[in-house]
Amino acid sequence: MLKHLLNSTCTIQEVEKTSDAYGSYYERWTDKYTDISCAWQPLSRVTRKSGGEETVYGKEQTTVTGTMYLSSFDFDISEENRVIIKNQCYDVIYVRDECGLAHHYAVDLEAIKPDI
Repeated sequence: MLKHLLNSTCTIQEVEKTSDAYGSYYERWTDKYTDISCAWQPLSRVTRKSGGEETVYGKEQTTVTGTMYLSSFDFDISEENRVIIKNQCYDVIYVRDECGLAHHYAVDLEAIKPDI
């Protein structure tokens, strides 16, 4: 059913916190799931009525650069994760059950700009 539409692959990552010998913590991203079938839909400034990429969730305003679709039966994903699609990292902004039937997730993503 949905599988033929999932024509890209992604990696879902989570933060791993580790303490050092001095009691401090450091964080690093580790792979939670790899080679996950997904559909990737980047947002286009041309097709958006607002002319931009801004979306509002609750009282916070954030920039969403695309939406990824996943089968909701196979994977646990939340706003604490990040996603890698085609060598680009994205923060997970919002996860929703698109039709309310546990059929698939729609995951709004924001591109992470690399440090220079």
